[in-house]
Amino acid sequence: MNGSDNGWKYTFSELLKLGIEPSTLLTWGISIEQ
Repeated sequence: MNGSDNGWKYTFSELLKLGIEPSTLLTWGISIEQ
């Protein structure tokens, strides 16, 4: 399941490691999704 749509999920994991708040992650997810 490697595709452009799933590409942002890798960033999601990286952000979690960085310690960014979930709210920021949701904002990024929505921005990328649109």
